[in-house]
Amino acid sequence: MPKVVLSAAAAVAALVVVFVGVPLFVLVALLGSASGAGACGQQFGGGSGPLVHAADLSPVQTAHASAIVAAGATQQIPTQGVVVALAAASQESGFLNYANDGLGGDLAASQAGVSRSLQLPHDAVGTDHGSVGIFQQQYPWWGTLEELMDPATSARKFYAALVKVPGWETMPVTVAAQAVQHSAFPDAYADDEPLARELVASLSGGSGTGATDTGVSALCGTGLAMECPPTGLAAENGLTPDALRVLRCVQQQFGDHTYLGVGTRSDNPSSDHPGGRAVDVMIASWETPSGNAEGWQIARWTVANAAGLGVKYVIFDAQIYTVSDAAAGWVPYSHPSGATDPTSLHRNHVHVSVYGNAAGGSAAVSAAGWTLPIAPGGYILTSGYGPRPNPTGPGTTFHAGLDFAAPAGTPIRSAATGQVTFAGPSSGGYGNLVIIRTGDVEVYYGHQIDSGIRVVAGQQVVAGQQIGAVGSTGDSTGNHLHFEVRVNGASTDPVAFLRQYGVDPGNPPA
Repeated sequence: MPKVVLSAAAAVAALVVVFVGVPLFVLVALLGSASGAGACGQQFGGGSGPLVHAADLSPVQTAHASAIVAAGATQQIPTQGVVVALAAASQESGFLNYANDGLGGDLAASQAGVSRSLQLPHDAVGTDHGSVGIFQQQYPWWGTLEELMDPATSARKFYAALVKVPGWETMPVTVAAQAVQHSAFPDAYADDEPLARELVASLSGGSGTGATDTGVSALCGTGLAMECPPTGLAAENGLTPDALRVLRCVQQQFGDHTYLGVGTRSDNPSSDHPGGRAVDVMIASWETPSGNAEGWQIARWTVANAAGLGVKYVIFDAQIYTVSDAAAGWVPYSHPSGATDPTSLHRNHVHVSVYGNAAGGSAAVSAAGWTLPIAPGGYILTSGYGPRPNPTGPGTTFHAGLDFAAPAGTPIRSAATGQVTFAGPSSGGYGNLVIIRTGDVEVYYGHQIDSGIRVVAGQQVVAGQQIGAVGSTGDSTGNHLHFEVRVNGASTDPVAFLRQYGVDPGNPPA
């Protein structure tokens, strides 16, 4: 079945340069890669077309995409399955409901009468091999015309076929889609995956679709949260989406372990366990060299994949790693109660605390109405406010902002509710820039990827709304967001400013 082009999703590149004071290998290790465990999604090569977003779809196309998401929720299909379905529909029909006029000269005898689809509600007309509907399913083998021309019913049929494919949960999206569709172009679904993931996040509220869901986001490589198959373990009960990611992906990557999830910790009132924001991975032979090595392997792996898992901090063997303070690395840990037993010092288990759904959505908005421009766990602070060596020339320069290093295409969200005063290419080294005014405060979001800006001047936005995507345009040495705050026209330290309003981005390198 040939591709019906709605628009092409441009791939975004991984980090390929060195930021000031932060070597590439450190950024890759801390932000993770698209080759992580589970169906995190394949890494895409560089594309030349514009980025395609959910906002680009017409109301009709959005309604059909919503029907696919809703059918997935009804059938308790994991997010990865919904992504596969959306990618398939995007590729096959561009989310348009196709009738078939039967004039292609390629019908089997049993397909006579396919032109009756013209009498049913439809958005477009095709001629290919008796294929109809948003999935271009062939009549009559996929069902009756009435069934195939109804987006919800055709989606349910797609899901029924998908779940019969052995191992579909861990296949790349394009491979799983091809296993269902049997297209003449088996790799054609790959460039539809970013749009499919964005649609799941936007149409399901970023919280997933079913009971086995782990949510979807824009953090792994081109913008994909890590997702791994459900384990069926009781420890999954009550966990937030990020904690589910940790448990499931550790299980897939390292095999069977005992896990502790939701529960009270009377000796640690600040524990993340009661709220489902922590997972303990128990190490069976922790007291042996091999057991200790296994624990460190798991601990370092969760740190390396923090962006795709939504990790806040990891503790093992009396050491703690805080993602927002990556420059500090692993530092000594002491239990709040002062206890020194193996459990309190996390020698017999790896403790992983998460944000909740950082890999599956934006950061929380503070009581003062502010939020992080990039979701927690999805960035590394590479340069703070103040004098610094000139990264693109000789001497020193004054850096008037805060740099959030993140993979190209990572969503940038408005830090506060306000009005867009500028959106587009700019001078002064900012590259593609968005400026949003909130009272007497203006926030600059610089170096955005080409075609990634999602807003226009004069538009009202709310805190947490996506306004663009990370890039490296303008006077930049690599993919990052330049976040600059001006109060009454004068720049101010973004870290101190955000903390004043209940938001802590972490500490930039000294």
